[in-house]
Amino acid sequence: MTYVGIGLYGGNGHQLALEQPLNGGGVVATCALPDATGRVRQYADMADLLADSEVTLVAICAPRRDMQAAVIRQALMAGKHVY
Repeated sequence: MTYVGIGLYGGNGHQLALEQPLNGGGVVATCALPDATGRVRQYADMADLLADSEVTLVAICAPRRDMQAAVIRQALMAGKHVY
């Protein structure tokens, strides 16, 4: 099974927690997630999160919903899976 490295973008209602145990994957990085702590990498810019080769899926909860479509498109264009 392939490990799924998850990047969390935004803090507007994620269904995934930073330390949530997942079978076959886990959160490896965040961006624009207020109060993120722990062992994951924290990026200030979405482009840096998308450049992280360990991130294969990005869970997107944009700070503003009117940004959501553009951020999803950006992640897909970077070759990431999106949740």
